Amino acid sequence: MMWRLFERLDTTPGQEKLIRQAVTDVEETLRGMRGELRQGGGDISQALRGESFDETVMGLMFARQDDHVRELQMAFTGALARIHEALDPRQREILADLLESPRRMAWGGPYRGFV
Repeated sequence: MMWRLFERLDTTPGQEKLIRQAVTDVEETLRGMRGELRQGGGDISQALRGESFDETVMGLMFARQDDHVRELQMAFTGALARIHEALDPRQREILADLLESPRRMAWGGPYRGFV
C-alpha cells in the first residue's frame, strides 16, 4: 500500500524513509496498547464478580486507557507533523485530498488508476 502512496506523491527515498518511520512509530504505540486491552477484560470480570459492582476497578481501568489514548494521540500528531515537514506543498495537498476521500487511491489491479 505504501508504494502506491509514494508513487502518487512522487516522493524521494529520504521522504519515504521518514514516512515509513513515522508510520512504524504509530504502529509501535498501538502494539503497546494491546496488553492494556487484554487487561481490560480481566478488570471488567473483576468488577462483576463481587457482591456489588466495583466502580473503582472500572475507574482505574479507564484511567489507564485514557493514558494510552493520550500517548497514541501524541504519537499520531508527531508522526503527521514529521510527514508534513518532509513533504512539499504539492505533496501535502495530494495527501490531504487522499485522506479526505480515500477512494481517490486505487489499491489494486494493473488497470486501475487514480480516480
